[in-house]
Amino acid sequence: MEDGKKWYALQVQTGFEKQLAKGLPAILRNKGYEIEDEDIFLPVEEVIDIKKGKRVIHERFLYPSYLFIRAKMTDDLQKTLIKMSRIIGIVGKPYKPNVIDDKEIAEIKKRIEKSKDTPRLSVVYNVNDRVRIKEGAFSDFSGIVESVDDAKARLKIMVTIFGRSTPLELDYDQVEKI
Repeated sequence: MEDGKKWYALQVQTGFEKQLAKGLPAILRNKGYEIEDEDIFLPVEEVIDIKKGKRVIHERFLYPSYLFIRAKMTDDLQKTLIKMSRIIGIVGKPYKPNVIDDKEIAEIKKRIEKSKDTPRLSVVYNVNDRVRIKEGAFSDFSGIVESVDDAKARLKIMVTIFGRSTPLELDYDQVEKI
């Protein structure tokens, strides 16, 4: 990859990451810049959410509001990017953007590939986390996580009811972290 291109991070408006990742290469090519589709990188990983007791796989941005671009960064390209709708800026000092090492990008890509093979839970609970119960007879009670069963997506929570500490077993989707 000795073409003089380096990786940079663009800060973009939240909610427009995918739209920019898809459209930016064509827009920049039309303005005369040497940008290929693979020069724009939006890191998303696959994660598992528990909804009504079922595991649902969906995508989550690794770096929300950021997009990576591999380019020969000139003053002209920087001005073009900064003036574009939905792009907030380039990470770094004005006219001295931070270069992101190829190894860092490779590590991010490796993490994404790993998530496709073995997606992980989007919310991670640990022993001693404080949680609030969202549904059921104990709705709005809070408690402390005593044990975690990731395989079954269940938690054992200690809740104080009528002055006594009581254990409850609940699914991940029945609680939220406080």
